[in-house]
Amino acid sequence: MVVIDATELQVDEDTALRVLATARTIAPTIHDVVDTQSRNELVAVLRGVAKDAAARGSLLVRGQRMGPGGVDYTDATSWFTDDVRATLRAICRSASITTAGPIAHFPKASPVTTNLWPEQYED
Repeated sequence: MVVIDATELQVDEDTALRVLATARTIAPTIHDVVDTQSRNELVAVLRGVAKDAAARGSLLVRGQRMGPGGVDYTDATSWFTDDVRATLRAICRSASITTAGPIAHFPKASPVTTNLWPEQYED
């Protein structure tokens, strides 16, 4: 397992760490991904989120005041759009499926199991 490092997101460390922490709440197995292609995809998605968060674009502005000035920004979880959330979950899900081994053995042949699952015991 190679943990995604904050420096890979190419933004300031605090923003990168907040992005990574929030990403773990969305896709808890994010650091379990060992497939190089899936890991690169995760880094690319997270880098995009981090750069948007660092830019503090108009999509991240919750409110503005004219008086003594001021801008209110949305919270860190809003940096992750529905598309980004779905993408993170899909990458983690597909990576865990491709790297996982068998989770059980099929039962040995017996009169009960051959009647229930005849296709499993056909030659």
